[in-house]
Amino acid sequence: LLFWEFDLISGKLSYDDKMLSLLNMDEADAPHNLQSWLERVHPDDIPVFMKHFQAALSAQGDSHFDFAYRIAQRSQSWGWLHSSGRVIRRNAAGVAELAVGTTLDITARKLAETELREAKERFELIFNSSPNVMLISRLPDGRITHVNDAFTRDSGYSKAEAIGNTTLGLNLWTTRADREKMTQQLQTTGSCKDLEVEFQVKDGSRGIGLLSAVITNLDGIPHIVSTLQDITEKKKFDSLVWNQANYDSLTGLPNRRMFGDRLAQDLKKAHRADLQLALLFIDLDHFKEVNDTLGHDMGDMLLVEAARRITSCVRESDTVARLGGDEFTVILAELEETLSVERVAENLIQILTLPYPLGSEVAYISASIGITLYPDDATDMKDLIQNADQAMYVSKHFGRNRYSYFTPATQQDTQRRQQTREELRLALQAGQFRLFYQPIVELASGRIQKAEALIRWQHPQRGILSPAEFIPLAEDLGMIHAITDWLFQESLRQVKQWQMVSGEDFQISMNISSLQFQSQQDTSAWLDALKTTGVAGRSLIFEIRDSVLLAPASHVAAQLCAFHEAGIQVVLEGYTSGSSALTYLKKFAVDYLKITAAFTRNLTTDSSDIILTETLTTMGHNLGLQIIAMGVETLQQRDLLIAAGCDYGQGYLYSRPVPADGFEILLKNNMQALQDAPSSASNTNHALFPPTP
Repeated sequence: LLFWEFDLISGKLSYDDKMLSLLNMDEADAPHNLQSWLERVHPDDIPVFMKHFQAALSAQGDSHFDFAYRIAQRSQSWGWLHSSGRVIRRNAAGVAELAVGTTLDITARKLAETELREAKERFELIFNSSPNVMLISRLPDGRITHVNDAFTRDSGYSKAEAIGNTTLGLNLWTTRADREKMTQQLQTTGSCKDLEVEFQVKDGSRGIGLLSAVITNLDGIPHIVSTLQDITEKKKFDSLVWNQANYDSLTGLPNRRMFGDRLAQDLKKAHRADLQLALLFIDLDHFKEVNDTLGHDMGDMLLVEAARRITSCVRESDTVARLGGDEFTVILAELEETLSVERVAENLIQILTLPYPLGSEVAYISASIGITLYPDDATDMKDLIQNADQAMYVSKHFGRNRYSYFTPATQQDTQRRQQTREELRLALQAGQFRLFYQPIVELASGRIQKAEALIRWQHPQRGILSPAEFIPLAEDLGMIHAITDWLFQESLRQVKQWQMVSGEDFQISMNISSLQFQSQQDTSAWLDALKTTGVAGRSLIFEIRDSVLLAPASHVAAQLCAFHEAGIQVVLEGYTSGSSALTYLKKFAVDYLKITAAFTRNLTTDSSDIILTETLTTMGHNLGLQIIAMGVETLQQRDLLIAAGCDYGQGYLYSRPVPADGFEILLKNNMQALQDAPSSASNTNHALFPPTP
């Protein structure tokens, strides 16, 4: 504390020696009058200085003054002084003559205040600019003293509603367990970090957040500073990803991955409790026909309904899973007796055969079920899955719409299929494949204008095998490309021979596996073979399933385009009113549409199928395509197809598939019959087909 005296008559300013030390200057440089003192005062503070000083001089009553200001020191820095004083002597006229007072160096205090203010401003900036909710609560009553902008934005509460209230009053942390865990950690360690809590906002909606809190002193009073990071959307996304990885998106059932986890857990429980477990494999019979006939959307509806029906037959503790396609599994866990397994299987057979209303259509399917038991049949998860799968194939083999238990004989059948796989590897090299041909007839004239080449396997021991018995195996083994190459070369050779009998417009169609497109197999050798043999590309027709078009890719379009440019025509097989491939027809080079036999089989004069056939034919013609009807077995069906405008027919009415020599006889007889009765062909073309050789 420094003392000073100011003689207003002489203008001299006097102070003790401590003032020189305060100002950090020598006596020669020290200010000793008001003017020189003001020269050291900060320019911004001179008005305040003079205001207070002048007011004291001119006052008639109390002449006290008291103010703070900055003053220059010799170090060129600014210090803070707080001066107070009063006028102690005035002349007779009341004019001030002498003033005295004290001056205190408050530089350190001012610096501390500045640092505190700046720290507070920084805190306010961080507090309010944080993207996460922040709030400060006073202890011990928990009253909220501060909330940031994110709090008001995300919670819906205004600052006025929040401040003075408590988190409990606002019901921010909704579960008691969360509140107790937070309190325990704060009491134990003074903080908590990333505690997952459920929170609630003003409108009542709830979310999940990560709560971090710390106890700290603010103005000497303990407070809790809390931060909440909203992870609701992240949790939803994580849940979505987990569900997509573990559940079937169509039916909502556990998928193959989750099925494996559940089966492993149930086997452990059964082992510990010495209980039995049953595993059922379910395959939906005739689902592919429904899918091809009514379209994939209807097929999906059927799968969803089938999943619901299967689930309704089992306990909540059991597991129903969809492995993919039309395959389902059921785990009957913790069984004390196995009679309940048969009841479940019988209920499944019964409920899955009930009609399936699909929009304006009604579909009918059945189920083939395979059953295996733990621990009777196997104790290993892999073996149980294989056993149930094998038993399911036994049900299919014996007519479908039934269930079968796994037995050692089941395993023998599986071994036989495995043997068939091995024999198939040698079949092509051994020349065991044969081609049978079925005529495709121009309905208006009765002329055999095309033939479909149908492959058969001449097995050394088992005789003639249909494609259904080996083509799926060939696809699994990766042999389908080699077999298709053989089929192409044989069809090329045969069509050249029969064009000499029937004319250059005669064609052979052949089925092309979807794997031919999926694998991007190089087909340039086929196009080269056309040039080498001199056979026109238009002599061949490739039949494809709509699945090729339903998963379009650049290489699919490129292959179809290459075939089209070479003159090879393309048939879309299994064409129906529900075919999802219709939307892709304009994008791909397709020449014919083949109506499935399911429509033709039910054609009568008063059936709705005739209307559908007419509609399908009209749609195809409007797209510039010709229509081939499969499954023509009666004269009535043929006549109705002609009336509907269908272009070609194929079926047992004309001939079953026959070997090449038998087909050639059929072809020659047809040519002769056309020459003998050309005028009546349109009405009596069934007479152009003698019995199949």
